[in-house]
Amino acid sequence: MSNLVTRILTAIVLGPLVLAGIFLGGYFLFAIVILISTIATFEFFTMGKAKSIHPNFLAGLIFSVLYPASFFFGEFPLTPFELAGFSVFLVALSELFRNKPNAMLNSGFTVFASVYIGIGIGSFLGLRHLIAGPVFDSPLAWLCLSVIASIWMCDSFAYFGGRLLGKRKLFERVSPNKTWEGAISGLIASVLTSWVMGEYTPLSGLNLTTAELLILGLIPGIFGQAGDLVESLFKRDSGVKDSSHLIPGHGGMFDRFDSLLVTAPVVFAYINTII
Repeated sequence: MSNLVTRILTAIVLGPLVLAGIFLGGYFLFAIVILISTIATFEFFTMGKAKSIHPNFLAGLIFSVLYPASFFFGEFPLTPFELAGFSVFLVALSELFRNKPNAMLNSGFTVFASVYIGIGIGSFLGLRHLIAGPVFDSPLAWLCLSVIASIWMCDSFAYFGGRLLGKRKLFERVSPNKTWEGAISGLIASVLTSWVMGEYTPLSGLNLTTAELLILGLIPGIFGQAGDLVESLFKRDSGVKDSSHLIPGHGGMFDRFDSLLVTAPVVFAYINTII
Protein backbone atom coordinates (compact mmCIF):
# COMPACT_ATOMS: atom_id res chain seq x y z
CA MET A 1 0.00 0.00 0.00
CA SER A 2 1.45 3.38 -1.01
CA ASN A 3 2.15 6.05 1.58
CA LEU A 4 -0.45 8.37 -0.02
CA VAL A 5 -3.19 5.73 0.29
CA THR A 6 -2.19 5.05 3.89
CA ARG A 7 -2.35 8.77 4.68
CA ILE A 8 -5.81 9.07 3.12
CA LEU A 9 -7.19 6.05 4.98
CA THR A 10 -5.80 7.31 8.27
CA ALA A 11 -7.35 10.73 7.65
CA ILE A 12 -10.72 9.09 6.96
CA VAL A 13 -10.54 7.36 10.33
CA LEU A 14 -9.20 10.24 12.42
CA GLY A 15 -10.94 13.11 10.61
CA PRO A 16 -14.42 12.50 12.10
CA LEU A 17 -12.92 12.35 15.59
CA VAL A 18 -11.30 15.76 15.14
CA LEU A 19 -14.50 17.19 13.66
CA ALA A 20 -16.53 15.85 16.58
CA GLY A 21 -14.09 17.42 19.00
CA ILE A 22 -14.34 20.81 17.29
CA PHE A 23 -18.12 20.90 17.15
CA LEU A 24 -18.86 19.28 20.51
CA GLY A 25 -16.18 21.27 22.28
CA GLY A 26 -16.22 21.07 26.07
CA TYR A 27 -14.56 18.19 27.84
CA PHE A 28 -14.53 16.07 24.69
CA LEU A 29 -12.27 18.52 22.88
CA PHE A 30 -10.32 19.07 26.10
CA ALA A 31 -9.55 15.34 26.29
CA ILE A 32 -8.43 15.26 22.65
CA VAL A 33 -6.17 18.29 23.14
CA ILE A 34 -4.62 16.81 26.30
CA LEU A 35 -3.93 13.60 24.41
CA ILE A 36 -2.27 15.48 21.55
CA SER A 37 -0.26 17.67 23.92
CA THR A 38 1.13 14.89 26.09
CA ILE A 39 1.97 12.53 23.22
CA ALA A 40 3.58 15.27 21.11
CA THR A 41 5.61 16.45 24.12
CA PHE A 42 6.75 12.89 24.81
CA GLU A 43 7.79 12.53 21.16
CA PHE A 44 9.70 15.80 21.27
CA PHE A 45 11.47 14.74 24.46
CA THR A 46 12.42 11.45 22.82
CA MET A 47 13.90 13.37 19.87
CA GLY A 48 15.94 15.44 22.31
CA LYS A 49 17.59 12.36 23.76
CA ALA A 50 19.38 11.90 20.43
CA LYS A 51 21.22 15.16 21.23
CA SER A 52 22.43 13.89 24.64
CA ILE A 53 19.70 15.90 26.36
CA HIS A 54 17.93 14.40 29.36
CA PRO A 55 14.57 16.20 29.55
CA ASN A 56 12.50 16.01 32.70
CA PHE A 57 9.68 13.86 31.35
CA LEU A 58 7.53 14.11 34.47
CA ALA A 59 7.65 17.91 34.79
CA GLY A 60 7.30 18.43 31.05
CA LEU A 61 4.28 16.17 30.72
CA ILE A 62 2.59 17.78 33.74
CA PHE A 63 2.98 21.21 32.19
CA SER A 64 1.82 19.89 28.82
CA VAL A 65 -1.49 19.19 30.59
CA LEU A 66 -1.59 22.39 32.66
CA TYR A 67 -1.19 24.74 29.69
CA PRO A 68 -4.31 23.51 27.85
CA ALA A 69 -6.14 23.35 31.20
CA SER A 70 -5.38 27.03 31.83
CA PHE A 71 -6.94 27.93 28.47
CA PHE A 72 -9.97 25.72 29.10
CA PHE A 73 -10.76 26.60 32.72
CA GLY A 74 -9.66 30.23 32.55
CA GLU A 75 -6.53 31.11 34.52
CA PHE A 76 -6.46 27.73 36.27
CA PRO A 77 -4.30 27.56 38.30
CA LEU A 78 -2.52 30.44 36.55
CA THR A 79 -2.63 31.98 33.11
CA PRO A 80 -0.63 30.06 30.47
CA PHE A 81 2.12 32.65 30.52
CA GLU A 82 2.30 32.75 34.32
CA LEU A 83 2.63 28.97 34.20
CA ALA A 84 5.46 29.29 31.69
CA GLY A 85 7.34 31.59 34.05
CA PHE A 86 6.71 29.27 36.98
CA SER A 87 7.94 26.29 34.99
CA VAL A 88 11.35 27.91 34.42
CA PHE A 89 12.11 27.91 38.14
CA LEU A 90 10.46 24.58 38.94
CA VAL A 91 12.28 22.70 36.18
CA ALA A 92 15.61 24.34 37.06
CA LEU A 93 15.20 23.38 40.72
CA SER A 94 14.30 19.82 39.79
CA GLU A 95 17.72 19.40 38.13
CA LEU A 96 19.26 19.50 41.61
CA PHE A 97 17.71 16.13 42.36
CA ARG A 98 18.06 14.36 39.00
CA ASN A 99 21.83 13.90 38.80
CA LYS A 100 21.84 14.03 34.99
CA PRO A 101 24.55 15.56 32.79
CA ASN A 102 23.88 18.75 30.80
CA ALA A 103 21.67 20.39 33.41
CA MET A 104 21.35 23.66 31.47
CA LEU A 105 20.34 21.87 28.28
CA ASN A 106 17.93 19.65 30.19
CA SER A 107 16.20 22.61 31.85
CA GLY A 108 15.94 24.73 28.72
CA PHE A 109 14.75 21.88 26.53
CA THR A 110 12.13 20.72 29.05
CA VAL A 111 10.65 24.20 29.42
CA PHE A 112 10.78 24.97 25.70
CA ALA A 113 9.19 21.71 24.58
CA SER A 114 6.28 21.88 27.03
CA VAL A 115 5.64 25.58 26.26
CA TYR A 116 5.94 25.16 22.49
CA ILE A 117 3.50 22.26 22.39
CA GLY A 118 1.29 22.93 25.43
CA ILE A 119 0.58 26.57 24.67
CA GLY A 120 0.52 25.87 20.94
CA ILE A 121 -2.27 23.29 21.06
CA GLY A 122 -3.84 24.87 24.16
CA SER A 123 -4.45 28.06 22.17
CA PHE A 124 -6.67 26.07 19.81
CA LEU A 125 -8.74 24.91 22.78
CA GLY A 126 -8.89 28.47 24.09
CA LEU A 127 -10.00 29.74 20.68
CA ARG A 128 -12.91 27.29 20.63
CA HIS A 129 -14.13 28.50 24.02
CA LEU A 130 -13.55 32.25 23.82
CA ILE A 131 -17.30 32.81 24.08
CA ALA A 132 -20.16 30.54 25.09
CA GLY A 133 -22.82 29.60 22.61
CA PRO A 134 -24.86 26.80 21.02
CA VAL A 135 -22.79 23.69 20.40
CA PHE A 136 -23.17 22.96 16.70
CA ASP A 137 -23.99 26.49 15.57
CA SER A 138 -21.16 28.21 17.40
CA PRO A 139 -19.27 30.52 15.00
CA LEU A 140 -16.13 29.71 17.00
CA ALA A 141 -16.48 26.03 16.12
CA TRP A 142 -16.56 27.04 12.47
CA LEU A 143 -13.61 29.35 13.05
CA CYS A 144 -11.60 26.42 14.43
CA LEU A 145 -12.69 24.30 11.48
CA SER A 146 -11.63 27.12 9.17
CA VAL A 147 -8.15 27.14 10.73
CA ILE A 148 -7.83 23.38 10.28
CA ALA A 149 -9.20 23.52 6.73
CA SER A 150 -6.86 26.39 5.80
CA ILE A 151 -3.85 24.46 7.10
CA TRP A 152 -4.91 21.33 5.24
CA MET A 153 -5.54 23.19 1.97
CA CYS A 154 -2.25 25.05 2.38
CA ASP A 155 -0.37 21.78 2.86
CA SER A 156 -2.11 20.13 -0.09
CA PHE A 157 -1.64 22.97 -2.56
CA ALA A 158 1.93 23.56 -1.40
CA TYR A 159 2.67 19.91 -2.15
CA PHE A 160 1.01 19.75 -5.57
CA GLY A 161 2.01 23.30 -6.48
CA GLY A 162 5.60 22.44 -5.68
CA ARG A 163 5.43 19.24 -7.71
CA LEU A 164 3.99 21.00 -10.75
CA LEU A 165 5.61 24.43 -10.63
CA GLY A 166 8.45 24.23 -8.13
CA LYS A 167 11.85 25.51 -9.25
CA ARG A 168 13.22 27.79 -6.53
CA LYS A 169 14.10 26.15 -3.22
CA LEU A 170 12.39 27.67 -0.19
CA PHE A 171 14.69 26.50 2.60
CA GLU A 172 16.97 23.82 1.18
CA ARG A 173 19.06 23.47 4.35
CA VAL A 174 15.97 22.44 6.31
CA SER A 175 13.58 20.89 3.78
CA PRO A 176 15.12 20.27 0.34
CA ASN A 177 11.82 19.46 -1.40
CA LYS A 178 9.94 22.65 -0.50
CA THR A 179 9.86 25.46 -3.06
CA TRP A 180 8.75 29.07 -3.20
CA GLU A 181 6.20 28.18 -5.87
CA GLY A 182 4.70 25.53 -3.59
CA ALA A 183 4.68 27.89 -0.59
CA ILE A 184 2.90 30.60 -2.56
CA SER A 185 0.36 28.09 -3.89
CA GLY A 186 -0.33 27.00 -0.33
CA LEU A 187 -0.66 30.58 0.87
CA ILE A 188 -3.20 31.42 -1.82
CA ALA A 189 -5.20 28.29 -1.04
CA SER A 190 -5.23 29.15 2.67
CA VAL A 191 -6.50 32.68 2.07
CA LEU A 192 -9.23 31.50 -0.30
CA THR A 193 -10.32 28.79 2.13
CA SER A 194 -10.66 31.31 4.95
CA TRP A 195 -12.68 33.67 2.76
CA VAL A 196 -15.04 30.92 1.55
CA MET A 197 -15.57 29.65 5.11
CA GLY A 198 -16.25 33.18 6.33
CA GLU A 199 -18.76 33.92 3.62
CA TYR A 200 -20.66 30.64 3.28
CA THR A 201 -20.67 28.95 6.71
CA PRO A 202 -21.93 29.96 10.19
CA LEU A 203 -18.50 31.52 10.72
CA SER A 204 -20.22 34.58 9.23
CA GLY A 205 -21.89 34.97 12.64
CA LEU A 206 -18.67 36.58 13.89
CA ASN A 207 -19.32 39.43 11.41
CA LEU A 208 -15.73 39.52 10.23
CA THR A 209 -14.86 41.91 7.43
CA THR A 210 -13.32 40.69 4.20
CA ALA A 211 -9.96 42.09 5.30
CA GLU A 212 -10.17 40.24 8.62
CA LEU A 213 -11.01 36.99 6.84
CA LEU A 214 -8.08 37.43 4.48
CA ILE A 215 -5.76 38.01 7.43
CA LEU A 216 -7.14 34.86 9.08
CA GLY A 217 -6.20 33.05 5.88
CA LEU A 218 -2.73 34.57 5.80
CA ILE A 219 -1.95 33.32 9.31
CA PRO A 220 -2.12 29.57 8.49
CA GLY A 221 -0.55 30.23 5.10
CA ILE A 222 2.48 31.89 6.68
CA PHE A 223 2.79 30.61 10.23
CA GLY A 224 1.54 27.11 9.42
CA GLN A 225 4.27 26.65 6.84
CA ALA A 226 6.78 28.18 9.26
CA GLY A 227 5.74 25.65 11.90
CA ASP A 228 6.28 22.84 9.44
CA LEU A 229 9.76 24.15 8.65
CA VAL A 230 10.62 24.50 12.34
CA GLU A 231 9.66 20.89 13.00
CA SER A 232 11.69 19.79 9.97
CA LEU A 233 14.66 21.65 11.45
CA PHE A 234 14.22 19.88 14.78
CA LYS A 235 13.92 16.47 13.13
CA ARG A 236 16.95 17.06 10.93
CA ASP A 237 18.93 18.18 13.98
CA SER A 238 17.98 15.04 15.91
CA GLY A 239 18.49 12.74 12.91
CA VAL A 240 14.95 11.33 12.64
CA LYS A 241 12.49 11.20 9.75
CA ASP A 242 9.34 11.31 11.90
CA SER A 243 8.71 12.20 15.53
CA SER A 244 7.25 8.69 15.94
CA HIS A 245 5.32 6.05 13.98
CA LEU A 246 2.10 6.42 15.97
CA ILE A 247 -0.15 7.51 13.07
CA PRO A 248 0.20 5.35 9.93
CA GLY A 249 1.32 7.45 6.98
CA HIS A 250 1.57 10.61 9.07
CA GLY A 251 4.33 9.91 11.58
CA GLY A 252 3.65 11.12 15.12
CA MET A 253 1.42 13.66 16.84
CA PHE A 254 4.16 16.27 16.59
CA ASP A 255 4.36 15.65 12.84
CA ARG A 256 0.63 15.87 12.37
CA PHE A 257 0.04 19.07 14.35
CA ASP A 258 3.30 20.95 13.73
CA SER A 259 1.54 23.67 11.68
CA LEU A 260 -1.31 24.09 14.18
CA LEU A 261 1.13 24.56 17.09
CA VAL A 262 2.35 27.82 15.54
CA THR A 263 -0.88 28.90 13.83
CA ALA A 264 -3.28 28.54 16.78
CA PRO A 265 -1.54 31.00 19.16
CA VAL A 266 -1.40 33.66 16.43
CA VAL A 267 -5.09 33.21 15.53
CA PHE A 268 -6.02 33.19 19.23
CA ALA A 269 -4.13 36.44 19.83
CA TYR A 270 -5.61 38.03 16.70
CA ILE A 271 -9.21 37.14 17.57
CA ASN A 272 -8.88 37.82 21.28
CA THR A 273 -6.96 41.09 21.24
CA ILE A 274 -7.64 42.70 17.85
CA ILE A 275 -11.06 41.49 16.69
